[in-house]
Amino acid sequence: MIVDDLPANLRLMARMLRNENYRVRPFPNGRLALRSAHQDPPDLIVLDINMPDMDGYQVCRALKSNALLKDIPVIFLSALSDTIDKVRAFQSGGVDYVTKPFQLEEIQARISTHLTRRQLERELMARNAELQVSLDRLREMENLRDGLVHMLVHDMRSPLTAILNNCDYLIQTLPSAPVEEKLEVLKDVHSGSIRLSGMINELLDVNRLESGELPLQRTEIEPARLIKQSISGLYSRTLSSRISVQGTADSMLSCDTRLIQRVICNLLDNAEKYAPPSTPIMINISNEPTGIRLEVIDHGPGVPLALRERIFDKFVCLERQGTRHSAGLGLTFCKLVVETHGGEIGVDCPPDGGSRFYLSLPASSALSEK
Repeated sequence: MIVDDLPANLRLMARMLRNENYRVRPFPNGRLALRSAHQDPPDLIVLDINMPDMDGYQVCRALKSNALLKDIPVIFLSALSDTIDKVRAFQSGGVDYVTKPFQLEEIQARISTHLTRRQLERELMARNAELQVSLDRLREMENLRDGLVHMLVHDMRSPLTAILNNCDYLIQTLPSAPVEEKLEVLKDVHSGSIRLSGMINELLDVNRLESGELPLQRTEIEPARLIKQSISGLYSRTLSSRISVQGTADSMLSCDTRLIQRVICNLLDNAEKYAPPSTPIMINISNEPTGIRLEVIDHGPGVPLALRERIFDKFVCLERQGTRHSAGLGLTFCKLVVETHGGEIGVDCPPDGGSRFYLSLPASSALSEK
């Protein structure tokens, strides 16, 4: 933008700069220039001082008082050559001062220098903004990590406390306690150890799945046999007795049976955790166009609608009996395993209550076609 009250000066400057491939907007007075700058801020302003109605100092101060325009570099171009005039120009916010008559090479060099500086400032501001976003994200991740560690420790404390308490009891009563009582305590120690080991394994396996470092070892298996093996692998006999299987599926599955069995066991354990004691837990299996669908249905309180999209995220907190509990990594592990197999997992709640966790896995024939 060029601002000068003399038309001849405007034409001369505009022609010279356009010849150097600059886009130029000339204005004969400061008010018109300010109005245009508000609508479309220029990259740089060349500003005369001696103008009627509003001189260059006033125009520059008006620019610097506006948050949108204050960073635009202003080069004063004037016939005034006294030091006091130059000082006033810099005090009003100018970045440079060129006296008339001027050489074309000089004004071009000054304009090029300040435009380059302005561009570098913009790039620096953009980079700083990116760094601030990264810093905010890093702080968010640190807070999330601290929260995850806290919940992980909280989840592991319960089985570890049970193990320690039972070990203390055995140490104190070992000589005199009946054998049957010792066996029961040892079973509790064993159960707590399995639970704690499972949490650790899930944490390690989730990290390996997320980084693609847990390759699948596929084998062919019938869905009914897969479900039967999964139920027989449960450590809780009480849970096994509550499970009923309905439906049939005749498609063969090609999957990592060890991982899919763990998925099914996790879903069954999850149903036992939240459903009322002694209520039935059902596994429903059916054919789909490209594979099988397996559902684990319980009669618990269900999953709130707001949590159904996040239930498979790490350490989502759920309400249970009036207190908040971490869902741990079990469902996250299930999601990663199923998606690694090319399947889909989700949850919905039937109208009559409870939860229905479902997973769809492609059949062997569908994988062969791919």
